[in-house]
Amino acid sequence: VIEEAIANSVRHGLSKKVKVALAINAGRPTVEVSDDGIGPRDGRPGLGSNFFDSVSKGNWSLESLPAGGSKLTVTL
Repeated sequence: VIEEAIANSVRHGLSKKVKVALAINAGRPTVEVSDDGIGPRDGRPGLGSNFFDSVSKGNWSLESLPAGGSKLTVTL
């Protein structure tokens, strides 16, 4: 999950800085990856979206950050 998130952040979001945070929420591991890139773009879901769906049973989100960039949250 972390490898895919960082690769997408750099490849699609053109980010220079990526921050990874790991936590346990309600007994479930959660990965949060934020970056300083151009943020999420509209379009068809790609392989990364399908991958996040499969590992999290659909429990993930990708959002724009107010200062620019994006934040991906995946709960496993």
